[in-house]
Amino acid sequence: MAEPDASPHTREVTTTAEPEVALSVAEAAARVGLTPATLRTWHRRYGLAPSLRTAGGHRRYNATDIARLRVVQQMVDGGVPPGEAVAASLELAPDSLPDASARRRGGGNVVSLPGGDDVQRGLARAAVSLDGAAITERVSELLAQHGVVATWEDVLVPVLAAIGDRWYRTQRGIEIEHVASDAVARALQTHGDLLRADQRPVLLACMPQELHTLPLMALQAALRDARQPSVMLGARVPPDALYDAVRKVRPRRVVLWAQMAESGDRDVAGALPSQRPPAKIVLAGPGWCGDAEPVPGAAYPQSLREAVDLIVA
Repeated sequence: MAEPDASPHTREVTTTAEPEVALSVAEAAARVGLTPATLRTWHRRYGLAPSLRTAGGHRRYNATDIARLRVVQQMVDGGVPPGEAVAASLELAPDSLPDASARRRGGGNVVSLPGGDDVQRGLARAAVSLDGAAITERVSELLAQHGVVATWEDVLVPVLAAIGDRWYRTQRGIEIEHVASDAVARALQTHGDLLRADQRPVLLACMPQELHTLPLMALQAALRDARQPSVMLGARVPPDALYDAVRKVRPRRVVLWAQMAESGDRDVAGALPSQRPPAKIVLAGPGWCGDAEPVPGAAYPQSLREAVDLIVA
């Protein structure tokens, strides 16, 4: 998920035989164990900009950018001021950077969060201990104090990504990921007041092959913060069920989530029943990033904050 970028040093993402890594700010931050705010600060203050830019003007980090971020991160952890670390990294040729795709050594009973804060590390420790109740309690506190968008983008995305990265590196700990996801889901589902759909609601659904519902739960919780009624259909919604729900609910917005590229079926999205006034289609999630032929009139938000702004507007 990313923000618009007018930097002349970025280049547009194009389709090639082997698609290049193109990570949003939040995804890149999670990959290296930092926060999105840190990456934005390094970009704004020191010129460590992502190399790619989508046709819509959104920032994207490639594999070289990730490797350079890790160099800066290691130097900062060693006591080098961020500005000096960034300047030193920018002097390194791409072929002299460590391989960003290589698996890092690690394992054991820890989740690596270099550059993470006490809140993130506390949630990671609770996850490793399989203490779902502690995770739910702490996340609920964060949601109440800071709201859904800030909690999701600045705390939960880095922690959940680090837990996933631990499993990737060690092939162990899937129980940690399941407990953490379930605990976060409970906190999101109980956050905010239930709203009656006295106005046309927002319809939320995962694509037919999509099992990842947690980001959609975060969106629904954020909509409750914004006093926007919604109807959640959940994971793996068959096309016929989706179309029947549109006819019954007559939503003003239809949000379709695709985490994986194989889940982003534009034919399903383009065949939604028509209504008056028409419903705005919002195609959310990284599964839509490679859509070469965008659905006419559809919006493609690049972050939870952008999705909420689109829906509320």
